[in-house]
Amino acid sequence: AAGLRASAVVDCSAGADAPAAVGRVAELITGGSTAVSGVLLKSFLAEGQQPPPPQDERPDAAKALKHGVSIADACVGWEATHAALEQLAAAVKA
Repeated sequence: AAGLRASAVVDCSAGADAPAAVGRVAELITGGSTAVSGVLLKSFLAEGQQPPPPQDERPDAAKALKHGVSIADACVGWEATHAALEQLAAAVKA
């Protein structure tokens, strides 16, 4: 649209490559790019992914689940999320 600058939200949620993708986005920002308007990073308490528990009535059906690990998409853990946010914040301030 007229008068709007072109920008994109960059999907950095590619599992193990997420930190590298965030690093590349940070380099773009540090280099003066204004084309990045946001970053998508799939994050949870702990890194990884696990299958959802069986859909049954057993009270112990979910006991095998690991606390803090996503049962949906693969996610980076809290430490990697914190590092990514720090890296992006530093790039914006540079």
